[in-house]
Amino acid sequence: MIRNWLQQLRIQLLLAALLVAAWVWIVEPTLGTQWIFFLIMIIATGVPHGSLDFYVEQSQAALQQNKFSILRFFVRYLVNMVVYAVIWFWMPSIALLIFIFLTAYHFGQIDWPFHRPGWMNPFLFTLLGLFFIVFIITIQLQETAPVLEMLTRDTLPVGFWQQNGAVFAIGSLIGLSVLIILVPVYQYTQGTSPNQIAGWLLQTIFWCIFLYKMPLYIGFAFYFGCWHSLLSFDLIRQQLKLPSTSAGWGELMRKALPFSLVALAGIAALVYFFAEQWQMNTSMGYIFMGIAILTLPHLQVFSGLVNYIALNRKK
Repeated sequence: MIRNWLQQLRIQLLLAALLVAAWVWIVEPTLGTQWIFFLIMIIATGVPHGSLDFYVEQSQAALQQNKFSILRFFVRYLVNMVVYAVIWFWMPSIALLIFIFLTAYHFGQIDWPFHRPGWMNPFLFTLLGLFFIVFIITIQLQETAPVLEMLTRDTLPVGFWQQNGAVFAIGSLIGLSVLIILVPVYQYTQGTSPNQIAGWLLQTIFWCIFLYKMPLYIGFAFYFGCWHSLLSFDLIRQQLKLPSTSAGWGELMRKALPFSLVALAGIAALVYFFAEQWQMNTSMGYIFMGIAILTLPHLQVFSGLVNYIALNRKK
């Protein structure tokens, strides 16, 4: 029983997070080391987990016996990216809000184990994701405020975050606390297993503490690059019917490699042409912008995958 418990991916990732926390506590990595850790996570798993969208949608079409057009897929994907990129350059504050809500939905959807038909569960996991994103942004404003100022082209300057950041942080913490109390009650009334509820509760509390205690770039990199991305990879692996072995995961990474290289080249070009003097804040801001531009079409594909898996598990 203990062996099966330890083999669960979520448990393995939480144990890995504890090892990262121990490393940070013992070594106290410099800001440069934190940035390197962040970039490794983005390159190794963060971007690649969104580079399998072509295979995911192709597989979805085959399972649902729908016609799949390669040309239509890539045209729609690129048009979404271009439109969102234009919004970033012309209305950066609006683009940032869109990104926050897209990320809230996407992160919440992966963290949520209670998928059911209806509007209540998407509403709850979007709130969960939103509170997490705001919490991450506002608990370490010394690092995030300059990046947010750059992303919004001074529309939301550092002074704005210094004056209002504490309010957002407290609000997100209150929101998370309310969900931690109400979600177990609601799920219990829906017949959800107490073990499943307890697992979600411990997972949520763990990430609140981890993200609060870790340096920004390490905490977010692990949450996004390991937790979110590897859980997403696992869902894709199941969808593509690849075994849960080193060979299966290797095949998954091989499929992701070409699209990952294209996406990383695009992000690198964005940083190269627009970042000012290779300063960390501006470079990091454009990395986030590149990830954001990739998020919109990725969300459309991945939400369909999660919903499909959830519906078929109920059958």
